[in-house]
Amino acid sequence: YFPFFIEVILNNAKEPVKRQLCVEMIVVIASLFDRNPEIECCECLNIQELITEAKKIYKNKIYDNTPNLSLDENITDFEYLPSKIKNGTTLYMIQAAIKFLITESSFNETIESDCVIS
Repeated sequence: YFPFFIEVILNNAKEPVKRQLCVEMIVVIASLFDRNPEIECCECLNIQELITEAKKIYKNKIYDNTPNLSLDENITDFEYLPSKIKNGTTLYMIQAAIKFLITESSFNETIESDCVIS
């Protein structure tokens, strides 16, 4: 079922730039879950909402001195940032995903770990 849902998400993104942002957000989320097995998310992830949140984080950081600027006015700035951690779309997508996971997910306390603090 998972590949089918990914295909549906990508088919809804008609423009190549938006499709690339969707793929990048999916990779960010998959990496976060892979590296943090204690995090579980039972909620439906709305990729577009997470991308919009990443754009808001970008706007707040970059355009903080111009409060009257709407999100739509700087969308193209965000969409054409390089796909990298430092000052790129990946940075803002990670922040948006972590913000979502902190507020909407639960932590699995039954995870067995080799690292024990006594």
